Amino acid sequence: MKEILFTVLCFFAMQIIACSGTIEAEPGATKFSIKNDSKAYLQNVKWNTVEFGNIDFGETSEREVFAGQAPLSFELKDGKRYRTWDYIETRKYRRDTFYIHDNTFVTSFESSSRFLLGDVLNAD
Repeated sequence: MKEILFTVLCFFAMQIIACSGTIEAEPGATKFSIKNDSKAYLQNVKWNTVEFGNIDFGETSEREVFAGQAPLSFELKDGKRYRTWDYIETRKYRRDTFYIHDNTFVTSFESSSRFLLGDVLNAD
């Protein structure tokens, strides 16, 4: 009887170890979506070294990322690179969404000034 009980306990212990190993395979992984609510066509969108591709207005791009903080960088049709003025944070094991819109503060890689994305679009 003790041998059967010991075998059953070992089986459950191995199942627990196997499950926890799977969870730890990608520590800090989360889903992060970028929703483009601006009037801009965003090209080469990147957050914290993760590529989101091109995001047309009204569309969303989602990737699995590691938790962290970083600005969102992208190009506009004028070929200039911009990034959000603020850092965007993702949290472990969460599904986070960042909405970029015309009132989002951005800065170009050539400037240290901040602008509203809508003002950059209207300047073209």
